[in-house]
This record gives sequence, structure tokens and C-alpha cells, in this order.
Amino acid sequence: MNRTAGSPPRRRRRFGAGSTATRESPDARTSSSRHAPSFAFTSSKTRRCTQPSRRGLLVPGGAGVSGRVAETDTTNNYATLLASLGRLKEAKSLLRPAIPVARRVLGNSYDITLRMRLIYAMALYKADGATLEDLREAVTTLEDADRIARRVLGGNHPITLSVERALRGSRAALAARETPRGSSKGSN
Repeated sequence: MNRTAGSPPRRRRRFGAGSTATRESPDARTSSSRHAPSFAFTSSKTRRCTQPSRRGLLVPGGAGVSGRVAETDTTNNYATLLASLGRLKEAKSLLRPAIPVARRVLGNSYDITLRMRLIYAMALYKADGATLEDLREAVTTLEDADRIARRVLGGNHPITLSVERALRGSRAALAARETPRGSSKGSN
């Protein structure tokens, strides 16, 4: 290993069977390096964030946040896949505990949080056995997500448009459920 005089030694860490990878110590990194690590090892069990998240936004929360961002993104992707396969009950049960975590770690206005709330509400109102309470919760969730998406992303953003479409669908499902069958709105 070539080292210049005065530079700190590199530490070697094992990342899998038979492979070794080198991480520079935090002092050895330079700001001009294109491939600087996204985190530096401060001990064998803890790590601290040294760069913004992968979307270029600073994420509040302190140590270990980058792992939580990736975890919520993975949860969102998995829930999206489950919903697209029609497994709405599983998507709903996955997102119910994950949304409060995403709101706490990322905030209400982060795009992952908005998409998670959108998928959760769609799973609520599109499910075959959706109760009246599920439909009301879906409408409430989508109204809040629509307000936040318009404020943060604007009216023409794809997430905002998806939330609007889902809100129209959930309101229609709620109106159809609340209107008794065999009677119309205009007859008394």
C-alpha cells in the first residue's frame, strides 16, 4: 500500500465471505474526492452520516439515519409491489406501522412518506372487504396527503396527480357506500 508521509493509515474491514474492502479513516477523506464514502466507521458498531441522503436532501435525525431512509424506501417499494399484485391486505399491514416511522424520521413532506400514505390509502379503499371506516380513513389520509403534496411538490408533480386521482376514487367509493342501494339522491 502506498502511503505518503504523515497520512493516516487505512483500516481494512471485511464485507462478506472472502472479500476485503478498504475504508479510509474520517481524517483521510478529502472534500474533493468524488467517491468519498457515504458514512465513516467511528467504531465497529456505530456509524455516523457524513453526507446528505441519496436524494441530496439533508435528513434530520442524527446517527444511523441513512439506514432508516433506505429501510423506508425498501418498505415503500415492497408495498408498491404488493399493491400492484393485488395483495392489498399485506400492503396495508406492512404500511400501517411503517408510516409513523417514516413521518418521524423523514417528515410529512418527504416524497417517500407521501407515496407510502398514497399506497396505504389505496389499499384501504380498493380492498374487497373495505368497511365504511376504511373508506373514511382513506379519504382523510388522501386529503391530508393532497394538501401536503400541493404545498411541497406543486400541482403538476406526478405524486400530486396520483394523490388527486386516488382521492377522487376514494370519495366515489365512499359516496357509493353511503348512498343506500335502490334510492337516488334526488328522490324524497
